Amino acid sequence: MIHDLNESLAEQHRRLGQEVTAIVSEYVATLDSRKVVSEATPRDLERIFDEPLPEKGIAAEAILARFTSDVMTHAMQVPSPRYYGQFNPTPLAIGVWADALTSVLNQNAGAWRNGPTSAMIEARVLRWLCELIGYGPEGFGTLASGGT
Repeated sequence: MIHDLNESLAEQHRRLGQEVTAIVSEYVATLDSRKVVSEATPRDLERIFDEPLPEKGIAAEAILARFTSDVMTHAMQVPSPRYYGQFNPTPLAIGVWADALTSVLNQNAGAWRNGPTSAMIEARVLRWLCELIGYGPEGFGTLASGGT
């Protein structure tokens, strides 16, 4: 479905939010019946994603359809109740949706001016962690993705 180019940002968010929420809800509802590991070989996946650099954009609906058919289907089903991985635990629902809330703000916590609330929250969490492990007021750090 192609949408009007005059669609407002709020309308785009509302429409895409509903579509993504439906994808997430359906995915979670079907985890019990999904295989944890795709049967696709590296060559199979290479064929799926072997395409030239696009010269034109495609509709968001086409991107979501491709995500559903090609990406989600062949991804490791980490949220599955049958997945027993060590380093990438099943994501909690609050984590999935908190990530969406964080993404919509698009903050940079590297400097207070770039993301004042993010920088302050990071500083508070780090203070709590330092207190928890006994580093005292001189302890410091930074939050980083990837568990490092």
